[in-house]
Amino acid sequence: MSKSIVAKLRDVAGALIGNFLDWADFVMYAQFATIIASVMFPSTTNPQIAILNTLLIFGFGFVFRPLGSIVFGHLGDKYGRKRAMLITFWIMGIATIFTGLIPSYSSIGLFAPVSLAIVRIAQGFAAGGELGGALSYLIESATPKRRCFYGSWVGVTILGATMLGTGTALLVSSMGHDFAYGIGWRIPFILYGALLIPVAAILRFRMSDSPLFQEVKAKNEVAKIPVVKVFTKDWKPAVLAIMTTFVGTVVLYAITSFWPTYLSKTLNLPLSSALLITLTAEAVIMILTPVWAYLSDIKLGRKVPSLIASAFFAVFTYPLFLFITSYSFETILLVTVILALFMSILEATLPVWIGESFATNDRYSGYIAYSIAISYFGGFTPFISQFLVLSLKTPLAPVIYIVLSAIVSTIGFALMKETYNIEILPSTQSIYQKSAE
Repeated sequence: MSKSIVAKLRDVAGALIGNFLDWADFVMYAQFATIIASVMFPSTTNPQIAILNTLLIFGFGFVFRPLGSIVFGHLGDKYGRKRAMLITFWIMGIATIFTGLIPSYSSIGLFAPVSLAIVRIAQGFAAGGELGGALSYLIESATPKRRCFYGSWVGVTILGATMLGTGTALLVSSMGHDFAYGIGWRIPFILYGALLIPVAAILRFRMSDSPLFQEVKAKNEVAKIPVVKVFTKDWKPAVLAIMTTFVGTVVLYAITSFWPTYLSKTLNLPLSSALLITLTAEAVIMILTPVWAYLSDIKLGRKVPSLIASAFFAVFTYPLFLFITSYSFETILLVTVILALFMSILEATLPVWIGESFATNDRYSGYIAYSIAISYFGGFTPFISQFLVLSLKTPLAPVIYIVLSAIVSTIGFALMKETYNIEILPSTQSIYQKSAE
């Protein structure tokens, strides 16, 4: 018996809500980096160094994301997507709340940044299991010609959460220095965590597992150790997933996480203007992502649009940054929107393309490769970009990292197999394995 529309929407919402909390949390941390740096580190610390340390702690959470992907990917491939995702949001929600509760350096000294690092590590560990779970669930619940469209709602949710985080930072920063640097930056972490935990608990408890996983389980085709299968039999799609994710995660984190700090501290724009530019770019990506996904499903496929976007970043990032460093609000806004336009293509196609490249019995674990790229290439984008700016003493420095990532990803896209015309996703063998099921 088929599900009702209400039940389907409830299941989709249940799959998406964890990523919403994950990204709202991470973006708020990045947007409040300047404030957190002044609160969690000694007042005698050079402000730029304090920001660098704060961004380094931001990266700590990403170091542990792949470990979370391994643990929850195993649980999800062995026992079901639902079971794994029932655990992850609890850890993320509690970590988000505690981020807002940690006392300042002036109150507890070194325990402040240490506690912050521990909380961010816990959040990152749980978040490592969220993205692969949501994408696997949605891909496996969609009809063949709607997989990319269904999966794109993960990206839409991420950008919606990103906009919420940026909008929250903009609101808090507009309420005065004393409020923002006092209790203001803490309220959103506590409030959003407390509100979303019970909602997620209800939605995920009531959702059913994906049809394709239920089929694999019924046929007793569950992999013994899914992560081993990923890096032995399915090493090729895993390596290609890392390569192709490089540029998208670097550009996305540059826009959503590094931009406010870069525009306000390096290019000397008012923080409110920097946040407004970031918010506009996020809106562009969110609106265009499902459009590109729909076109990918019906005609364009995954490969050609992705290649075009990646090649664009390889060729045009440097000239675009020349315009960014003009220090004009209007010019920076226009260039950022152009970057967002091409970023939306990758946000629409790549996450689903990676999932389609793996078999159902190790798909959740296959997203470990995606998580590795996001964690080590994307998560450290703010830190690496800030480090390059300080080391090379030029606002053009972030170009180096973006162009490098684009070159690597373009090669990966050229090597990946097209998947949009596959009617039935394989159960036990990826599309890169020679033998047919």
